[in-house]
Amino acid sequence: MCFRVHGSGQGAGNDPITGSFTVFVKDLCPECHAGSVDLAENGDGRWKVDIQAIQCPVGNSKIEYKFQGSNPYYVKLQIRNARIPATSVEMFQPKHHVWTQLKHTTDGFWTFGGGTVEKPVHFPARIRLTAANGEQITDHVPKMANDVVIHGDGVQFSFDSRLPH
Repeated sequence: MCFRVHGSGQGAGNDPITGSFTVFVKDLCPECHAGSVDLAENGDGRWKVDIQAIQCPVGNSKIEYKFQGSNPYYVKLQIRNARIPATSVEMFQPKHHVWTQLKHTTDGFWTFGGGTVEKPVHFPARIRLTAANGEQITDHVPKMANDVVIHGDGVQFSFDSRLPH
């Protein structure tokens, strides 16, 4: 998910945030107040900023995937480089011919939360992504490999002229 941030320099500390810039949000900041962001930069203070959700400036690039700590019996999958954030991720279960909803974690990954899960999980796997604007796309994740970027069929959510960019 991407945000346009504008800092006015108002607040408290030694390094004021000023100007406008785009940031990519990858996970939840558990110690932040509601509506606040941690820019993950060395600095100090608390600064007044305005933030607006925008479409990520991904150009013509495609969605990517990354597994963490996964094995044939446990899947933890990250959706990367999406123009619009995915609000739903489903994996197709070929034996039962059903889509199983994955659960979003606070660290920006998706895991099986319940429902029908065929184990061991076999690859390539079909996944269905739903964007925050309702657009659905289907992709194939060719393999499970932890801590490496994996490319699917080359899909991306469409640019939506109704949303900020």
